[in-house]
Amino acid sequence: MLNPEAGIYRVGLFDSDFEIGYNSAAAKNLLDFLFQDLPPTGGTVADRRFDVVMAGNPVQMSLWLDEKRYYHGTSRHELASILVNEIIYSCIFGNCRDHAIHAAAISIGSRGLLFPGTSGSGKSSLAAWLTANGCNYLTDELAMVTADGIIQPFTRPLCLKLPSFQILAQHFPFREVDILHGASGAMIPHRCLNQQWQPQSATVDAIIFPRYVKDHPGALTPISSAQSCLKIIGCFVNARNMADHGIHHIASLARQVASYELQFGSYEVILPALQPLLADTR
Repeated sequence: MLNPEAGIYRVGLFDSDFEIGYNSAAAKNLLDFLFQDLPPTGGTVADRRFDVVMAGNPVQMSLWLDEKRYYHGTSRHELASILVNEIIYSCIFGNCRDHAIHAAAISIGSRGLLFPGTSGSGKSSLAAWLTANGCNYLTDELAMVTADGIIQPFTRPLCLKLPSFQILAQHFPFREVDILHGASGAMIPHRCLNQQWQPQSATVDAIIFPRYVKDHPGALTPISSAQSCLKIIGCFVNARNMADHGIHHIASLARQVASYELQFGSYEVILPALQPLLADTR
């Protein structure tokens, strides 16, 4: 007998489309939560297929890539994290056109602020706070930047580690039904933070390297294009795909836009520190 709740979910990123099979309404709801703002691109459909299977009471969940099982257990958060990371990897693995940068990004109109950083630098916390304060969310994890400086966003839910989420939750009355909790953190849809959010891309207007420093009062310090270039290279995910490892384009980007280091010790100091950039109407 055919399962009326089963189907195929199609999601697109950076000219690559992926098919994800699901076997239940609960599985489809999870995919909607993760990917509702990433419609198919009309690009090439990947030859690998993911499947999300949920069944039983209590619910047991599995994630499959073709015939290989990537997850089995009871945590929606863990399954979701693995699935998103696998799709990111699949999208950038062979991309030799765009520059995949480990970065958060927000926009103000057509102006994009790029926050490159490694894990633990605070870029997801920054993206969450700025989105909650009216900026347009682009990504908290991966920014694909074209040769002409356009940020192609990856608008997944924001992924916050538990301490950051607990602090943010003191400022915003989240509904538990909207949050995907895990042992180490939580995923928050950006619409919970900014209901006026609109899907869009933006041109890189400034590059800001965040650095969380406990109890720091907040400071935005200009850095040179050479310093910026070196820092971006440390966050450049698909450099091996590029001619000359993409250094020419990264250096060009660093020369064309202003770069800064942002130090912050709490959410409250972020807006005052960034005000010169947030208020700029260029």
